[in-house]
Order: sequence, then structure tokens, then C-alpha cells
Amino acid sequence: MAGESGSVDLKLTLNLDDPRASLDLVKDLVALANTGGGEIWIGCSEVQRPGVSLALAKELDGAKVSDLVNRYIAPSRASVSHSIEEADQPGAYIVKLRIERYHRYPFVFSRSGDGKGIKRPLFRVGQIYVRHGAKNEVATHCDLSRFIETAVQESRGPILESLLRKLEKVARLPDGVEPILVGPDGGITASPSSLINLVVARRSRGDREAILTGRDLLWCLSEWPEFETTSERISLLIRSALRRTPTLYFWLAETSDRSLVEDVLESTIEDRDRDKSDAKDAVLEVGSLIASDECLERLVAAMRKSRYQHFRTAASRFSGRQETVVRFLARAKAATIQGRLVHDLNSDEITRAGQKMALEILATQSSSTVLSRSLGDLGRALWLKTIYTQSTETSVQAPEATEAFQAGLRTIGMI
Repeated sequence: MAGESGSVDLKLTLNLDDPRASLDLVKDLVALANTGGGEIWIGCSEVQRPGVSLALAKELDGAKVSDLVNRYIAPSRASVSHSIEEADQPGAYIVKLRIERYHRYPFVFSRSGDGKGIKRPLFRVGQIYVRHGAKNEVATHCDLSRFIETAVQESRGPILESLLRKLEKVARLPDGVEPILVGPDGGITASPSSLINLVVARRSRGDREAILTGRDLLWCLSEWPEFETTSERISLLIRSALRRTPTLYFWLAETSDRSLVEDVLESTIEDRDRDKSDAKDAVLEVGSLIASDECLERLVAAMRKSRYQHFRTAASRFSGRQETVVRFLARAKAATIQGRLVHDLNSDEITRAGQKMALEILATQSSSTVLSRSLGDLGRALWLKTIYTQSTETSVQAPEATEAFQAGLRTIGMI
């Protein structure tokens, strides 16, 4: 029978009703992911395989465990899968939870591993755990050096390959032709990151009309998370997506800074661009989900006095926070992809599906209403998982928004 190692951990039993046991499971999985990925076998030791009950095996569903882990780490992108096999005893099962390595960088704990009955946190904010043999331990200087060296080495291959392809194209150009780098909407740019920086710079110079187009946003989503989202960049992405909404909630899921979102919502009403047909509804929906009562009142008042008819009409029809939240939740709950409820997928699966859909839309010559709506609902489901499931414990959202959200969950039968 296999023993414990740097990639395999064995647990004879597991009581998910015990907060300490649940947090131990989170720490084990994160340490495995940070050491190249691995598995936890539940229901066996090095010498026996008594198994666990069918009820517990069902509770250890990969999507549910992914959600549990993602509450405590940054980035919230852990992907856990599971398999079940029969144990030595009839009616008992061995559950194997597998977590993959996340890109080139480690997961960092963004919340402490404490709770009721736990005197000393099992892990703290900012810590990185890895496997040293069969033990989970805080990363050392040598571990951090290895992370950096691995990231550098792995980035060289794709970069060189991409560079060689580009050089080959340039070499085949006719004499006298000068090459340029063109983005999805014809702008001269090399990457989503440089495109975003260009538009951010234009806004910093006073250009209040400078935003990303719908196809720019799709391109950025398809390349995510290969570029860093600073506060300036996320502000621009949210501001732009308020006008072209399919990617909106993907960007909202990347920030827990309510004041940043409120600033974007209020300043959007004053922006001078004329593209406000989508923003009229998006501002009120996002404001209802995130903003404080005071901010929401200011938004509605400003829209009623706006020079744009779209805003004035939307404000006059606004029925209040509660009804808007219920509509949002119902739409997020009902979202499906390939016959599966999106709510049953983990955050990483939703993101990958969104990126694939973004590429499908980019591949078409004209906009696809059906795909765009589906992409928007994927984003809603992602935001619901990665932001609001945490907000009830970390007070990310305003108290009044939290109360409305909880009432909305009860209304549609989710709690």
C-alpha cells in the first residue's frame, strides 16, 4: 500500500463537522498544490483501507472542496477533482482528492485558519505552505528561491517560441515593408497589458472618453491571468465593461475594494462618452449588489439628472435594491453551460469556460447575443462564488448590501 510522500497524503478518517479537520484539509491541499500538485486519500492509512461512508464520500465532491479551499487563498483559483473507489469493507469507500499546481506561482493564504473552538490558527494571512517530505511546513527562503527560478525557466520557453514565430513572420515580409503589432480592434499594441496601460495613460491625461471596447475586453479575458490587475487596471476594466457587459463580473470578481467600485460607478455617470445603453442597467445592478445605501442613493439621483436619456429612464424605473438583487441571483442560479448548472462548477472551471467563450465570440465577425448573454451569466456565477461567499465572513460588502443579498438568497431558495 502506498505511503505518504511529497505528493500523497493519507487520512484514515475525516470529520467535516469539525472546523479544525476542515481547515487541516485546506492546508494539506494548498501545500500539495504549492509543491507541484498531488492527492489526498481519505479512508486509508499505510496499513489499512477501512474507507469512509457513502454520505461523506458525496460531501467530498471536488467542486465543493474547491470552493472551501478558495475561501482561504489568493488567487482563488484552486481546482480540486475527486475519484471514488471501493474500500476493503463493504459499503465503504476511498476518496481521492487531487489538486493541481496553479501556473508558475504559489497560493498564499488570504484568511487565517481559525474559528470556533480553535485557539491557535492553523495558518495565517500571508503564509505559503509547501510539502517537505510528508510534512506541511511554511515555505523557507530556499522554497521561495525555487518558486522564482522555476517561474523564470518556464517563462523562457513560451517567450522564445513566440519570439521566433514573430521573427519568422517578419523575415518573410517583402523588402521595404515595416511590421506593426495590431490588437483585436486594430490598435497598435503587443498584449492586453500594454493595451490597458495605453488607455489608462490616456485617462490620466484627462481623456474622459478613453475606455476599452467590447472586443478589447474579450481579448483581455482570454489572456487572463497572464497580466497583473493593479487598482488602475481593474478600475479601467470595470469602467469599460459597464458599457460592454459580458465580461463585467469577471473583473468585479478580481477586487474586494468596495470604495474602488463605488468610485467607478459614480464617475461613469459623469464620463463624456456617449455609449451608455448598457451602462444604464449595469450601474444600478452593480450598485445594488455592492454599494452602500448612501452611494446607491447618489447614483440614482445623479442618473435622474443626467444629460443622457438612457440614464434618466433607467433611474425612473428603478424598483430598489432588493428586487434588483433577487433578479441577479435568479439569473446567476439558472445559468447553464453544456447542460450543467454553472453554480455547480468551481471558480477555475467557470473562468476557463469564460475564456473559451470569449475566444468563440472574438472568432465571429459579428457579435453573438446568445454567447454574450451566456458569458455574462458565467461572470455572474463566478462573482457569486468568489466574492459574496467570502463577504459574509470578511465584511467585504456594505452591511445593507449584505442584508439585501441574504434576503435575496432566501427568496430564491438558495438558503
